[in-house]
Amino acid sequence: TAPQVQNRTGFIFTGWDKAFTNVTETLTVTALYTEKTKASYVALDNAITTAQSMNEDEFTTASWTTLKTALNNAIAIDRNLYEENQSVIDNATAVLQNAMKNVVQKTFSVTFMANEKTISRQTVKYAQAATTPQEPTKLGHTFVGWDSDYSSVTSDMTITAIFEINTYTVMFLDYDGSNLKTEEVDYNQSATEPEQKPTRVGYNFTGWDKTFKNIREDLIVTAVYSEKAKASYIMLDRTITSAEALNESDYEDTTWTAMLTKLLEAKSIDRNLYSEDQSIVNQANNSLQQAINGLKLLNKSNLVIAINNAQNALSKAEGKIGDEIGQFPQSS
Repeated sequence: TAPQVQNRTGFIFTGWDKAFTNVTETLTVTALYTEKTKASYVALDNAITTAQSMNEDEFTTASWTTLKTALNNAIAIDRNLYEENQSVIDNATAVLQNAMKNVVQKTFSVTFMANEKTISRQTVKYAQAATTPQEPTKLGHTFVGWDSDYSSVTSDMTITAIFEINTYTVMFLDYDGSNLKTEEVDYNQSATEPEQKPTRVGYNFTGWDKTFKNIREDLIVTAVYSEKAKASYIMLDRTITSAEALNESDYEDTTWTAMLTKLLEAKSIDRNLYSEDQSIVNQANNSLQQAINGLKLLNKSNLVIAINNAQNALSKAEGKIGDEIGQFPQSS
């Protein structure tokens, strides 16, 4: 008679290894078993691997705590279960998968600022990139970028536009186009005129042809001049005309020579002088006038007597010569 078979964990009793009816000799009969089918852990292991790859920093605390509990329970499942206990594994798998499905990803507020104003406000998931807003503008400036990297957001962020002020070239030119000064000026600032005021022969510098304050573009500024007043030659020309009308034979040689010298000096005066040099013209006129006033007329009566005496002396000389010629015979 077969004994009652004791249970064997993980196995199913299938019978005996030999018959024990009609026993005719001493007999040893051994119980036979087949191993039960192991439970499947594939889905559970896949869920555990996925859960373990997730980053706690990416999710909210409450949802992560639920996920962590489900993961720990899944890891703690007995690894020697058989298919009859598959429901235990499947349940743990389902709980973990559900926890992963319901985990809440953290989000952050990203604010883009330009010109002290908000131009974009976004909600961005953990480690995701914010969306670049339309490029901002600022009068007199050039946009060069943003002050922070927003390609992987992990916290609330305020991102501010960076601008560089525009600069412009201001050139100060003289009347002939020569460069007096070149200056780089920031937007809406003023240029500084050359320290040395420009000069031009025969002209007075009166300023610049345009303002150079609040510069907002490249600018060329040109020196402006007004022509100086010419010196007056009217009196000098009259005095010269008077001198040139005089007759040399009417005056003593010494005074005439002195007057003629002053006349030549007056006529050689630069004819392109300006009012600031009027004194030169006036001095020449005064000197010539004084020389004219200093002319001494010849005494005509004394002159006539001198001429007669000279003629008498000449006649006597001619007569004496004739007498001396008559003392000698004429040659044939």
